[in-house]
Amino acid sequence: MYLSRVFLNPQRRATRDWLSSPQRLHAAVLAGYADQSPANRPLWRLDTGNHRLELFVVSADRPDLIHLVEDGGWDTHPPQVADYRRFLDDIAAGRRYAFRLRANPVRSVKDGVAEGARGRVVNVGSAGKQEEWLLGRAEALGFVIPPDPADLKTADGEVIARRNLALTERRTLRFSKGAPGERLNVSLATAQFEGLLEVVDAGRLRSALCAGIGRGKAYGCGLLTLSPR
Repeated sequence: MYLSRVFLNPQRRATRDWLSSPQRLHAAVLAGYADQSPANRPLWRLDTGNHRLELFVVSADRPDLIHLVEDGGWDTHPPQVADYRRFLDDIAAGRRYAFRLRANPVRSVKDGVAEGARGRVVNVGSAGKQEEWLLGRAEALGFVIPPDPADLKTADGEVIARRNLALTERRTLRFSKGAPGERLNVSLATAQFEGLLEVVDAGRLRSALCAGIGRGKAYGCGLLTLSPR
């Protein structure tokens, strides 16, 4: 496994084009891999902040991402590609990490759907529901959000605001995909989570880091990154 980072220049024409459509950025990322089969698709996430754009990519194969720099990056900042396996192997139950995740929090509903058919996928809704979406999946993904003495609680002791979990960005991406004449308008609700997690199952967490979390992975969702604490 490999973890890569590319610094993009927002003033470059290609970068502006990628920013207008996550499908185009996904295609640009895929161009760095010889094997583009669905089973080998990389995860990616574009982080903004501190007046710079950072593209993170996790993949099974070592990529060649120099074209991203040539088309939309900085000549002084070549792609950074690291062996991710060393970091993954060091994960152990009980360890704590700062984390960031951009996800597409959705749920399946059966209302109006024929019996036996798959449910309709809908956005979970409010910021509170988006946090519940992540908390409800955390343990199955191999981690928990640890409690903090500063957590805000009701008189009954129910936690209503967690110091170690923050919803730092909520956006709805709107773009078109498909061949000319068959264009499909896409609306994708995203939520960026940041905070502190504690490992409860190292194997499950490694799988989440490599395979991604939730839907929308082709559009920059699902990539969880960790930083040791």
